[in-house]
Amino acid sequence: MTDRQLRAVVEGEGAEGPPVGDDQAWNILVQILLPMVFILTFIVLTSIQAYKERAEAYGEIVDGDDPIAAVRLREAVLELQLQRLLKAFGEVKARERAELKLAFFPSPDRIRRIGLIPADEAFRTLCEDSMKIFADRAGFAEGLYLGLLQGAGLVDTYAGPVRRWARANPSGAEKMVEGGKALEHLVAPSNRQQVHHLILDFLGGLEAEVVDLQVALVGATFDELLNEGGGDLDPESAELLSRLARQDLSGTQRETLALALYLRLVGRWRNTFAAAGYEFLPASWREIGA
Repeated sequence: MTDRQLRAVVEGEGAEGPPVGDDQAWNILVQILLPMVFILTFIVLTSIQAYKERAEAYGEIVDGDDPIAAVRLREAVLELQLQRLLKAFGEVKARERAELKLAFFPSPDRIRRIGLIPADEAFRTLCEDSMKIFADRAGFAEGLYLGLLQGAGLVDTYAGPVRRWARANPSGAEKMVEGGKALEHLVAPSNRQQVHHLILDFLGGLEAEVVDLQVALVGATFDELLNEGGGDLDPESAELLSRLARQDLSGTQRETLALALYLRLVGRWRNTFAAAGYEFLPASWREIGA
């Protein structure tokens, strides 16, 4: 339709040909405007839905809120909340590492031994605590999460440990819930997920450090045995060690004898260490080969 024809429709005048009637003019106008109305309605409804999804992920939409301002406010609150959680997580992580005393043993040389057997109370405690942690990894992770929630002054009403703690501490739970009624005190699902990933990564790294230390201790003990001899060995192990001391062995023969001795000794050491209170992680013995 040309500008002249459209002007004729609006002004009720004919352009070319016979005059256009009111009904026909209205139909033409509807054909022009209706698609625009549909497009604008779709844009508005999509914007509202996006706002609801983002806002409801954290808290209820407050009636009368300006949508754009409300979303920006919640994004700022989420970021501040995440920073509080990360700060609390850093404190919890430092505390757990300090309690495990991993820093005491930068190398297996720091572990005191009597002969081939560890004789170090701090290392024994590390082994015991590690077994407790990784025997119930999920439970320990939940405990860490609850601890950092308390450290951050936040509440997660969806967290299993919070519900269990609340049943055991009704008065404390009531205070936490009262404090958590404010929007910024309730943990958002996105922040919860991010912190849980950090906790699992921390536990994986912690286990790897313990495994490395325990494996290194067994390796250092075996190397010392090969280089210096001695130790309380059973007759067959003593015979293998004596054969290894011969100078006429080829490289392949020496490797075969050393492997046989190693496998025999680590199998015995596993039981000997455990009997002395040094229970290694299953992952350590898998890597050691026992």
